[in-house]
This record gives sequence, structure tokens and C-alpha cells, in this order.
Amino acid sequence: MANLSNIEGNIQFQICLNKIAEEKEAEYETWIYSELEIKSNVIKCSIGEHNNFMLNKYELDNLSNHLNKLLSNLKKRSEYSFEFSNYECNFEVKMCTVVVDEVIEVEVWINWANYTNGKDIGYDVGIRFIANMEELQLFVDSFNEEMNCLFSD
Repeated sequence: MANLSNIEGNIQFQICLNKIAEEKEAEYETWIYSELEIKSNVIKCSIGEHNNFMLNKYELDNLSNHLNKLLSNLKKRSEYSFEFSNYECNFEVKMCTVVVDEVIEVEVWINWANYTNGKDIGYDVGIRFIANMEELQLFVDSFNEEMNCLFSD
């Protein structure tokens, strides 16, 4: 499970890639059961297999590329930002380098309708925090390792 904590250590953003649900030749047709969670002292919100939350290989490759570029640019003290949302719009992640402080700003939004399985609709629940380079490195390494384990056939 890839885990990104804020500088104070009281906020966490986690992504877990569980198993391949359906594998096809095309990357956008290969679906992976996944879990995503944000938690702090005030909020805990997660979506997973119980919400039919899946990401496809194309989306995972795209997210991995953005995470690797973010880390690389932070190490070079270059500006970089990205926004990522999956096809199903279950969640949105925004990350950007803050070069002066050698940190990243992270925003994670979860579609509340997905969290409640359609009982409540019309808004997202999210959190914004700052993470340092070491935490980002651990997160990226863990995410890439999970990807490699899933697709290393």
C-alpha cells in the first residue's frame, strides 16, 4: 500500500492496488480492484472494492508517470504540477511542487456519491496538505512496486 503522510504525520493518503479484476490486451480494458483512503484526526473517507472502485492499467501508468515526474522535478527544484482523475470520476488528486521549501502540496478529493454508494450525491470530500520529499519518495517507490508486482508476468 502506497502511503503519503503530511509533514506533521497526522494526515494520510493511501492507495492500494489489490488484484486484477479483468485483464485484456488493451491497457484501458485491464481493470484493477483498488482502495483509496484519506484520513486525519477529523476525517476518514475510503473507497474500495465494496464501492466497485477500480482503476485501469492506462490510468495507473498515467498516475505513475506523473508521480515520477513530480519527484524528479522536486529533486531538481523545478516546478511541476498535475491533476489526475480516473474515468469514473471516483476521486481527484492534485499535486504540485513548492520549490522554495522542497515540499509538495497535495489535494485529494473523493466523490461522496461513490463513498455512499449513491445515497448522497452532488459533492466531494477532500483534504489538502503538505508532504516532504522523503515521504513522496516512499510513496512513489511503494506505488511503483505495487504496479510491478501486479504486472510482472
